[in-house]
Amino acid sequence: MSGMSMDERFHRSLAGDAAIIATMARSIKEKYGEAGLAAMRDGLEQTYRRLIPAVARQAGAKVGDGSLEDWAKVEAYICQMEGMEYQLELTPQKGVLRVTSCPMEGQYRRIFPDCCPTVFIGIERGIAGAISPNLEVKGGRYLPRGEGCCEIICQVKPTR
Repeated sequence: MSGMSMDERFHRSLAGDAAIIATMARSIKEKYGEAGLAAMRDGLEQTYRRLIPAVARQAGAKVGDGSLEDWAKVEAYICQMEGMEYQLELTPQKGVLRVTSCPMEGQYRRIFPDCCPTVFIGIERGIAGAISPNLEVKGGRYLPRGEGCCEIICQVKPTR
């Protein structure tokens, strides 16, 4: 281990954590089905709503009454922190995040390819919800499913 760079150690640690997370999600699905995955997803959403304000401050983004631009700042900050390659597109009503390389993708693909769309979408909902109650998120494509990227779409909710 001492011959490895800090970057290599970090990426191995992320991959190991991803294997643990994917195994837990797969096991919960096998034992409890979709209700178990929904509980994980909802728990992550609530946890991230509480955690994201600190991350947003570090990223220079507003919370509570933030905008799509603030959402994009937080997403970019998280992607950079985790060593992901990504692209962000913003219009006045919609933001699209495309992660094209993720150090955790290989483990998710190998162990439980549906981890991101069925569980981690809760994290994305928590991020958007912390930034503004007027933002909503949905997933598009996912790397572990072999779809070329992870695509997260954040939109301003229609006014009623």
